[in-house]
Amino acid sequence: MNLAGNSLFDLMESDPAENDDENISVQKVLETIKTAWRNEKLSPELLPNKMEYVDCMLEQIKQMEENIEKLRKDDIRIEIHRMEIERIRYVITSYLRIRVEKIEKFAFDIVQQDTERSTENAYLSPDEMKYARAYLSSVDNHCNKYLNLLPPNLRTLEDKNKVIRPDLNSYVFLRAGKDVPNVYIKDMSENKEDEFVLDEGSQHILPYESIAESVKNGDVELL
Repeated sequence: MNLAGNSLFDLMESDPAENDDENISVQKVLETIKTAWRNEKLSPELLPNKMEYVDCMLEQIKQMEENIEKLRKDDIRIEIHRMEIERIRYVITSYLRIRVEKIEKFAFDIVQQDTERSTENAYLSPDEMKYARAYLSSVDNHCNKYLNLLPPNLRTLEDKNKVIRPDLNSYVFLRAGKDVPNVYIKDMSENKEDEFVLDEGSQHILPYESIAESVKNGDVELL
């Protein structure tokens, strides 16, 4: 992914020889990361990772810091750019921390589901999958250590008893980024589903499950 320059990040270099069609603005990458951060923070489940954008932004931050060192020490832009870098770092760090917390909480369920997905559709990045497997192994070893202290007939812990799943029926506050048709919400009183259309720009409080796919494809943003 190539990043084109942006006035907010004028210390980030871009190669003018690159094809403009292959470039994506720094601001667009940052907005994508911020949206992913908000959605991840407010979603009950782990969402598909945005590590490609995170890696691009981290590389640009590194480049920006190198360019700051080239400025005169009395240049007033130095502190402005450093504050901007710290704000971006905070968002990225928080995003990654939230994902790790979900991975640890729902590790068994997440790994089980992601192993059934193709590489292109995986929710976990390769590093996250490695961490999740190591975490599960550590938990299993810890459990087995104490299970071995019990009588033989009580030592079995079935996999289903290890699984903690996110509550997809929890309610979330959202905004539709475009018209979203075919939104189905369960009517428990009549044991049926009602169909709705979310108008572009409209805001709603709905069960997460009813708009989960719209969050993942970017049609809906959590607030």
